[in-house]
Amino acid sequence: VNGKVISVDGKGAMVELASGISGYLGVVDLEEDASTTNMLDRFKQGDTLEAMVKGFDRKNRWISLTLRENNDEE
Repeated sequence: VNGKVISVDGKGAMVELASGISGYLGVVDLEEDASTTNMLDRFKQGDTLEAMVKGFDRKNRWISLTLRENNDEE
């Protein structure tokens, strides 16, 4: 999915996927070979990115995102 970063802190980034729909990209879901794991160094508000849906919770309206190629839980 494609999205735009709407906020970022040291632990992750909120990404707008569509109007009124956002997902969360946590620091643990960066690429395994990422040169930095500091989200504030990696992303800023307004950046666009392409991610994969890792999971979702319909009840709580929560979408988890990942940049990792292999989406298996460790």
